[in-house]
Amino acid sequence: MGNINLDAYKLISFDKISSTQDIAKDLIAKNKVSDKTIITAKAQSNGHGRYNRKWISHHGNLYASFIYKQPEPQPTLSYAIAIAVAETLLKYNMNPKIKWPNDILIDGKKISGILIEYFNNFVIIGIGINIQTNPTIKEYKTIKTNVFSDVTTDELLSVLIKQINKWKHTEFEKVRTRW
Repeated sequence: MGNINLDAYKLISFDKISSTQDIAKDLIAKNKVSDKTIITAKAQSNGHGRYNRKWISHHGNLYASFIYKQPEPQPTLSYAIAIAVAETLLKYNMNPKIKWPNDILIDGKKISGILIEYFNNFVIIGIGINIQTNPTIKEYKTIKTNVFSDVTTDELLSVLIKQINKWKHTEFEKVRTRW
């Protein structure tokens, strides 16, 4: 990847893998990751969302799993992460809307999905954002960021890291107000 402000994160990047979430779980199980690790891929062959729904993952988009030490589930985390993704897109003159519990929409079309899973005293926050391509899905419409901006994957990841750091540690009352 190019020039990314990692802000004390460890980045593990792949060209094409099954799923950033699956790799994250595998690395956690083998004790090969620590707090604040990001797994990214340029493409995924088996990306998935909630209920194991397939997430079509072509080259040109952002696919990342953020790994944090988290011994107990944090019930408010999904709110904070959705706001972090929405705030990231706002930086590029988009008008995102959060669709509970894990989708980000632009003009009623899905641009991003979020998957939060707890595994062996860690939380894995999977985020997919359509940048250069958007899949054709029968059940709903999708959109990509390059309709609005020429943002690169690396730029978007840098801003996303900053927003996650901000909102993940913000008290819930402020998160709820922003929601």
